[in-house]
Amino acid sequence: MSEAAEKLARGMWVMIREGTSAHNLGDLLPLVTPYSERRCLLVSDDRHPDTLAHQGHLDDILRQAVAHGLDPLTALRLVTLNPARRFGLARQGAVAPGHAADLVALEDLKDFRVLKVFKAGRLVAREGRCLEPCATPFPPLARDRMRVGGLSLGTFRVAAAGARTRIIGLVPGQILTEHLIEQTPAQDGWLKADASRGLARLTVIERHRASGQAGHGLLKGLGLRGGALAGSVAHDSHNLVVAGMDEQSMLTAARRVAEMGGGLCAALGQQVLAELPLPLAGLMSPLPLERVLTQLEDLRQGADLICAHPEPFMPLSFVCLPVIPHLKLTNRGLVDVDAFSPVELFTD
Repeated sequence: MSEAAEKLARGMWVMIREGTSAHNLGDLLPLVTPYSERRCLLVSDDRHPDTLAHQGHLDDILRQAVAHGLDPLTALRLVTLNPARRFGLARQGAVAPGHAADLVALEDLKDFRVLKVFKAGRLVAREGRCLEPCATPFPPLARDRMRVGGLSLGTFRVAAAGARTRIIGLVPGQILTEHLIEQTPAQDGWLKADASRGLARLTVIERHRASGQAGHGLLKGLGLRGGALAGSVAHDSHNLVVAGMDEQSMLTAARRVAEMGGGLCAALGQQVLAELPLPLAGLMSPLPLERVLTQLEDLRQGADLICAHPEPFMPLSFVCLPVIPHLKLTNRGLVDVDAFSPVELFTD
C-alpha cells in the first residue's frame, strides 16, 4: 500500500492486480480517488483456467471492485480508457468518433454479465458463445521445447556445506517471498527436506539448452507432506522447477514433465500421481478449455494427496522470478532481490 502510494505521488502508474493466488485488489483499492484514478488500472495476472471459466476475468475484477465500493463508471475506466492511455493506444479504450469499435454490451453495472462482444464493429460473441470460432494452427517450433539433458538422482543431491541455510518463505496470497535463515536440515551430510518445519527441497533446472545447469534451495510454506511437484511454468525464464520431500519423487516428477514436452506433475516415489501436459512451449495446451479443466481438476486431486496448499503450482511458478522481493531461486542459484545480487545457499 505505501509503495503504491509513493509511486502515485511520483507520477507513476499503479496496476491493481487480482489473480488466482495473488490478491491485491482489496488492499490497494482505497488508493483510487478522484485525484488518482487517472493513473490507476485494474489488471489480471496468472489466473488458472478454472478461475477464468467459473469466476471470469476482468468482469470478475469489476464485480469485486464495485462490491468494495468503487463507482462503476470509474471501475470501467480503469479497465478501458486508462490502460489504453498507459500503453499509448490512441484510438482504443473509449466509445468515441474515430476510435476502434471494439465494444462490450453489459447487462448491468453490478454483475457485469457480458451480453454481446463486438470486434471492429462486427458481432463476434453473444451470451458467452463465440460466433466466429477459428482453429489456430500451432507450428512445430512451438513444440519440443523441453531440453533438460540427463536427469538423475544426482541432479537433486546437494552436500550440506554449512550450519545455516537461506530459505525462501512463501507469503499467503502474495508473490512476495521472505528471505529466511535457519538451521540447515541435513542427513548423512546431504541437504534434506524437513516436514516438521514445513521445509521442502527446491531445484530449478535450465530447460532451453540442455546445459544441465541447476540451482538449489529450500522452500517454506508450500505444505508438502511427501512426494514432489514439478512444472515448466516458472516465471519469467520458465525453466523446470521442482519442489519435493525426497530426491526420488523429485526425479520422477521432473522426468515426467520433460517427457510430456512441458506441463505440471505431482509424483510420489516412482509413481506419477497426476499430470497436466502443456506441450506448446511448455506453457500452453492445444486442447479445448473443457478438456483442460478436467485435467486441471485431476491434477489438483493428485496434488492434494501430498500437499496441503490449495493451489501449489501457482506459488511454485513464482519462486523463480528474480525481480520480486525478497529471495528467489534461478538455475544459476539464489538471488537476493533487494540487493539484486546472487547469494550462497549456506550462510556459515
